[in-house]
Amino acid sequence: MKQIKIKLSPGVLRAIREQLGYSVEEIAKKLRISESELISIEDGISPITLSQMKKLSKIYYLPIAAFLSNNIPTIPKLCPLTGEGCIDTKCAWSIKTSSGMECAVTLLGTAVYLQLEK
Repeated sequence: MKQIKIKLSPGVLRAIREQLGYSVEEIAKKLRISESELISIEDGISPITLSQMKKLSKIYYLPIAAFLSNNIPTIPKLCPLTGEGCIDTKCAWSIKTSSGMECAVTLLGTAVYLQLEK
């Protein structure tokens, strides 16, 4: 079966990776490609396969559509959730609302669930 390959706009994947705090080494390892291959994909020189985009979607907790943009998306900066019971700090954050309430935010797939605490 032939792999579907897509050339993405330069810089979009790099910006997403950097905003989420991942290194080139980490993502290359997760995609099972070399660091230079990842850099080439991020620079828009080499195409990315649809299966690699699906993996990135799961790693970054973003829809594939976020990678297809011609503009570099801005991902909100949230402080990592600390404390007991947090399984993965890359997918859970604690934020304070303007009214002073704290929210635990967990990303599951592309859905966001808020749990308010007083």
